Amino acid sequence: MELALIVFVIVFAASFGSRGQVLVAQLSAGLGRTTGLLAMGVLSIVIVTTIAAFAGDGLSAIVRGDARALLLTAACVLAALELLWPVRVDRAAEPTRSHFAIASVLAARQLPDAARLGVFVGAGMTPVLVPALVGGMLGGIAATALGWWLGDVMEQLRGAQNIRWFTAAVFIAIAIHLLLAMSRA
Repeated sequence: MELALIVFVIVFAASFGSRGQVLVAQLSAGLGRTTGLLAMGVLSIVIVTTIAAFAGDGLSAIVRGDARALLLTAACVLAALELLWPVRVDRAAEPTRSHFAIASVLAARQLPDAARLGVFVGAGMTPVLVPALVGGMLGGIAATALGWWLGDVMEQLRGAQNIRWFTAAVFIAIAIHLLLAMSRA
């Protein structure tokens, strides 16, 4: 249960101001707060979080010991770098109303982001998949719903980059912890 809460917080913080959340906010402002848009955001979160969790679980089943710790450390460093990279999402001149197109673009933007790397790391650190999967889904859904609700206000929030930098520091701390644990073994 603790892992689900930890992954929830990390995913929510890593998703705050992310490309996916900003895109949902822009579409919400341009198309209105439609339930179809929110449903496609939730669907894309469920799909990409499931992929990330099963990838992390598969890693923990195949790779053991120091090699697993090193791969998880690399994932943490990649997540931190992604969080430090500035988010710039161009506003679509004519946003689409196609639910399939919205879900596809969201999934493509969300799969390689720091939040899904957090789910990957959470699932890879433990032998149990469900807590990381549930925490990641709930954190991603909460962040997507927040972007959907805020709409244009999302782009005006100045604190989003600070939250992303803090979350990058958390990922670096996790990476250091994994390296230290590896050296003690």
